[in-house]
Amino acid sequence: MEIENKKAQLGSQMMIFAFIFLLLIAGIGIVTGIYIFFSSEYDFRQIDAEILNYGVNSCLQKKEINFNVPPQELENEILKKCALHKTVTDNYFLISIKNEADNKILLKLGKGDETRCGLAEKNTQFPKCTNSTVTLKINNNQQTLLILTGSNQNSRENLV
Repeated sequence: MEIENKKAQLGSQMMIFAFIFLLLIAGIGIVTGIYIFFSSEYDFRQIDAEILNYGVNSCLQKKEINFNVPPQELENEILKKCALHKTVTDNYFLISIKNEADNKILLKLGKGDETRCGLAEKNTQFPKCTNSTVTLKINNNQQTLLILTGSNQNSRENLV
């Protein structure tokens, strides 16, 4: 009969606890890193408004749009020629085109108005807006149009 050498076997068996502890620490670190990275909300509303303003401005300069039609036809023409989607603009954006000379609104798409844009610094739920002007030849007259675009589109939505 042989005698088994049982010295130092308890140390080998106890190493499983250290191994499980290291796996647990690594797992918690990975989950925490992913949560921190994906949980933060980004505010791209100002950038969205500037890109939309640039797009509408260049569309009005390059495309020939007839401003002498009723408002509904003008809205349809601008939506079609500027490649805008009515549902998206109504829900997330504000587009307002006014004549600078008489301050008459030629087109308004989306929710809100200039007042909400002006109060965006006081209320974070209001859209961020940007302005630009474009000079066009309308009815053989040079007219300057004021373009106001705003975005209320948040970076994260509930997917439920």
